[in-house]
Amino acid sequence: MLSGKNFQSLINFLWDNGALDYFSLEDCELGQEGGEAIAVGMTKNRGISELHIGKNRFGDVAMEGLVRALLENARLRVLDIDGCKIMDRGGKALSELIRNNHGIHTYDFRDNQFYDETGSHMADAIKQNHRVKKI
Repeated sequence: MLSGKNFQSLINFLWDNGALDYFSLEDCELGQEGGEAIAVGMTKNRGISELHIGKNRFGDVAMEGLVRALLENARLRVLDIDGCKIMDRGGKALSELIRNNHGIHTYDFRDNQFYDETGSHMADAIKQNHRVKKI
């Protein structure tokens, strides 16, 4: 399990490996701190086209940071965040990403805890972004 200075190593890895196309840390027992480290790492990484970080326990705060990092990322095409303990606050942030990032065409956000209002926000975002191909 990653912790402490290992998270800084993860951030540095993402910053320094711009040619990396596919990145997966699925089912690694990463919590909020791990999710935040990935978000910080993705602020400078413009090479990854597929980000698979599902089955972790990031929660809403890390999801908000990830959304901020990915809003301007034109390279990412696939975002897998299934089962990351994301609730309505993070789901609403995800809606903003869906609405505003036209590069990501595939999302997997199954097995999170969104309620009807958040689902409605996501549906509206998907209607506005015609490049989303798979959810």
